[in-house]
Amino acid sequence: MFVYFLIAAATAALIWLASYLERRFDFRYQKLVTYALYALSIIIFCFFAGARGLSVGDDTTIYGTGSFEAATTMDFASFYLESRYSSWAPLMKVAVWTSAHLTNSFFWYLCMFQLLTIPFVHIACRMVLKEKAFLGILIFGILFYPMTLNFMRQFISIGLILLSYVFIRNHKPALFVLFVVVAALFHESSLVAILVYPVWLLGHWSKGSMALKTSVLAALTAIAIPTFLPIMSLIFPSTAYYSVYISGSAANSSSGYGVTSGIVISCLVLGLLYYYLLGKQDPQRTRNPELSGLAYLVFFGGAVFSLCLVSEALFRLGFYFLIYCILLLPMVLEHLKPKRSKAIFGAAFLIMISGYSVCYYAIGHIHSLVPYVCGL
Repeated sequence: MFVYFLIAAATAALIWLASYLERRFDFRYQKLVTYALYALSIIIFCFFAGARGLSVGDDTTIYGTGSFEAATTMDFASFYLESRYSSWAPLMKVAVWTSAHLTNSFFWYLCMFQLLTIPFVHIACRMVLKEKAFLGILIFGILFYPMTLNFMRQFISIGLILLSYVFIRNHKPALFVLFVVVAALFHESSLVAILVYPVWLLGHWSKGSMALKTSVLAALTAIAIPTFLPIMSLIFPSTAYYSVYISGSAANSSSGYGVTSGIVISCLVLGLLYYYLLGKQDPQRTRNPELSGLAYLVFFGGAVFSLCLVSEALFRLGFYFLIYCILLLPMVLEHLKPKRSKAIFGAAFLIMISGYSVCYYAIGHIHSLVPYVCGL
């Protein structure tokens, strides 16, 4: 895990430096320097994605090498309509063929995959978290970056879904739906993210008890997942192979229960600590609607993620909601006012996400992502 933690720390440090320079200095080339630091952070993520060995991430060989070879040896029409990748989402096929022909190098090809994901994450963190953007990048680097080396196509959609939060918080449902549609043109499973808006509104809504809202979320989970694939198949007839999301076998008991319990324990510890610290600074425990909305998204994502106990592939749908912890945790930290409370919660969430990442990747060896092997 050392390489992944080093990447997370280095990129977060660059974003922190950009924020520091913006706050403390007013100089002629301020924006240029800020954009350059953001670009360098993106380049680091992309470089290590491109430089990885073929053993890092199952999809690197299952989809990566095969799609690259097919795209470089076929004309666009043949690749789009007749290759074994013709069932992929429309924009993904365009991106694959274009990237392969522009780069003609597997290293740069993998970099291009990452370049279709990472900028969306950076833009979302900058627009929503502002000076705390470095924390969002740190969380992404620790929890999610290793996974982007495996589920390469899906994480392009996940980056777009994260960025769509800008429209959710500004109550612009039409633009949010547009982003979901564009994301679905890269990976059809992102249509499940259409639930992001109503789940966020449920948490944001000031009325109703937590027990009632939790019951509604449980009902949404039970109803949405079985109906999701049939609806998706009507919109995208080529997605019949996604039926394995439902009909596939359950994860083995150790990994399935381990992943589920890890999410539950992390959410429980951080949630209880937050309410304890908030109660000390404000006995009335002032409710923040935006934090509640994001918390319900993460809670819903955890519920979907835990469905790996039913079918192993279902956990992938949970990422469309769990990704919002990138925004939630820094905003929780910002909501806590005393420096001592900030330090306690900050240390706790850093320990929790680091520990979960080590257990998930290093101990569990999920999806061949550890150790990082350089392929150059």
